[in-house]
Amino acid sequence: MSRAGSLIATVVIAGCSTPGESELLEGNRLAALGRFDEAAAQYRAACEKSQKARPRELLGKVLHAAGKLDDARTAWLEAVQLEPDAADAQLGLARIDSERGDQAAALDRLDRLVQRQPNRVDTRLLRALVLLRRNADGDVERALADSELALRTAPKDADAQYVRGSALLAAKQHDAATAVFEALRAQRPQLSAWGLARVAAARSRSIDVIVYLRQAREAADAGWVAARVREDPAFRYLWDDPEFSREF
Repeated sequence: MSRAGSLIATVVIAGCSTPGESELLEGNRLAALGRFDEAAAQYRAACEKSQKARPRELLGKVLHAAGKLDDARTAWLEAVQLEPDAADAQLGLARIDSERGDQAAALDRLDRLVQRQPNRVDTRLLRALVLLRRNADGDVERALADSELALRTAPKDADAQYVRGSALLAAKQHDAATAVFEALRAQRPQLSAWGLARVAAARSRSIDVIVYLRQAREAADAGWVAARVREDPAFRYLWDDPEFSREF
């Protein structure tokens, strides 16, 4: 799942009459184009004019999308200092906590968010992913429940489908996971192929893993990041395979 794709899906362009309005709108336009540094400059200008959380929430999103995690965290912390219930900032902080390996802190934030907004899809999806990363007793079952609710709420959402497939895979429901990832093929071919590669790995079908990863690479075009193959523990057992090593 690309950061740019998630960002565009979450930035809401809306009219307002608050200080910094024009900077927010221009920042949203630039963010949707993937011009994150320019968008960040606009959001920073809006922050100078407003003591609201929203400009800092959006600033955090583009900084995170640009890979500037420390700066993103600072922006989101400023947002929650101004408005403790700023949901997008709390969600962003939970995402960084999880990416840095602190699943307990991430879950603490997400549990509180779910209590306040039980039907919010992106919160449910992130909590499902964090639970799968932690993988303690009962976590897979909780991830299945979160992903089911998210997919029921947003049945056409590609991220919801992918997380649902991942939860089914963790539950060793391989056929069900395959069906979900296959259904993603038309909408998000890279995500579909990556998910199918993970199912093939769970079934120890090494040739299929390589075939699906090739498809994922082709679908990604310039967005392919080779290092992510080795970062995924699903493919670790193939590291010494000569054909796998030549390509990935």
